[in-house]
Amino acid sequence: MVQTFITRAELAQRWGISLSTMNKWSQISPEKLPPQAKLCGCWRFRLDDVIDFETKQLILNHGDNKNGGSKK
Repeated sequence: MVQTFITRAELAQRWGISLSTMNKWSQISPEKLPPQAKLCGCWRFRLDDVIDFETKQLILNHGDNKNGGSKK
């Protein structure tokens, strides 16, 4: 199975944030990001990890009841 990797710039674009913010999070708050791997000197994210991370964040944020969602 071939794995797809994306760069920090691609993830920043996907999430609608600046590359500067992405780089700050990588240094200061890595828990805000999916797992990363350094490949050939560049940081990359496995697309499967990104999708899993996004799904978990949606589930966590949906249940926080801030936007009228109900906790289950």
